[in-house]
Amino acid sequence: MTASRIRIVVGACGHPHSDAALRYAADQATRRAGEVLAVHVRRRWSPPLLSQYDLSSLALQVSDAWEELAFDQVRSALGGGTAAWRYTTGQGDVAGCLAAVARHVGAAAIVIGGRRTGLLARTFSRSVARCLSGSAIPVVAVSAPDRPTGSPTSSGTAPSASS
Repeated sequence: MTASRIRIVVGACGHPHSDAALRYAADQATRRAGEVLAVHVRRRWSPPLLSQYDLSSLALQVSDAWEELAFDQVRSALGGGTAAWRYTTGQGDVAGCLAAVARHVGAAAIVIGGRRTGLLARTFSRSVARCLSGSAIPVVAVSAPDRPTGSPTSSGTAPSASS
């Protein structure tokens, strides 16, 4: 029986911070002969001020567009590299979905992109990193550079970790 490879779950949403997380996860998976499992979470979308109108068709179109953007980002970040990877989608709460997938596949880590925000936003937001802070699986938050410069550092550590 052969040993199973390590799995790294990474959130994919199409934003620059997600791109940095994907590249970091790919670097770690390559170093450890592991696999990246990129997860895009479709959120339930309902604008509160327009709840009296049926916006299900518009919400589906927006959700489909974000999913396509996320998949294109994953394929761009991981497609030409040496790390093995898979892509999957979930629906609902981002932190809960990432944690559930990570538990299901026995992931060694969850990698997420971190946004740089001000004190007020950090104080009152329910960030994915904050929601995953009690996870039994290690969580790495990777910040995107202010200006895209290519790939994250090759030192094996996250360019900038945030909590």
